Amino acid sequence: ASISVLRLLSAGLVLALLLGRARVRSGLRAPRLVLVGALGLGANYVFYMEGLEHAGAGTSQVLIQTAPLFLILLGILLLDERPRPGEWLGLGVATLGVLLVSWEETRALSGSVLGIVLVLAAALAWSVYAVAHKRLGREHAAGGTMCRIFLLAAVVVAPTVPFAPTRSPDAMQWVGIAFLCVNTLVAYACFAEALRHIRATTAAILATLGPAVTFGLLAVTNRIDQPYVPYEAITTVKVVGSILVVAGVVLAVTRVAASGATEA
Repeated sequence: ASISVLRLLSAGLVLALLLGRARVRSGLRAPRLVLVGALGLGANYVFYMEGLEHAGAGTSQVLIQTAPLFLILLGILLLDERPRPGEWLGLGVATLGVLLVSWEETRALSGSVLGIVLVLAAALAWSVYAVAHKRLGREHAAGGTMCRIFLLAAVVVAPTVPFAPTRSPDAMQWVGIAFLCVNTLVAYACFAEALRHIRATTAAILATLGPAVTFGLLAVTNRIDQPYVPYEAITTVKVVGSILVVAGVVLAVTRVAASGATEA
């Protein structure tokens, strides 16, 4: 929880310095949606951390991949978006790939019912954040609203920080924490900006690339003599799953692009 607050707080403050006072104030023009987005983002962190404690890493990794499905559902209900046939097909292929990638880590869903519910709640909370930001992007610049969402989300997560002192991180751990802080700003800012230009449905499908990219990077670290990332076997099932994820995303995006070109 401490690292989560640090990530959100540092991202918000850095963004505030980059944007300046006038552009940050622009985020105040839609306080309700900003608050909804902040609550969604903060709840995503809190629910996932708690769910991870009860359900375990493997089960949590599988269940959190339902976030794109929740985003598509909310896009239909709240944004009046209707996924095209190509998007449904691509999403199906990508989802099958995600399940294959995660299968060998879980074998079967395990963990307490509470943990499973919390991770699903985290996935739903993330989709609420994404929908709120999509609606904000229609009329407001992404930078100012994102800054306020970061800072308010840090306030949401802050009560979960333990009061007991923790061991001070070593130098390499500080490097990892610094990377997480930078990644929070870059990843969420890019995602928010992308939502201004593409449909939430398309963004949801692209989000399924996460596991495939993770295993691709893991394959690289497995070949490098380094003590920081534990070795993890890359099996045929995981390779096939990663290929299906990429193929599903490419299929969905190209079908949507082709449909758009035909309509134009």
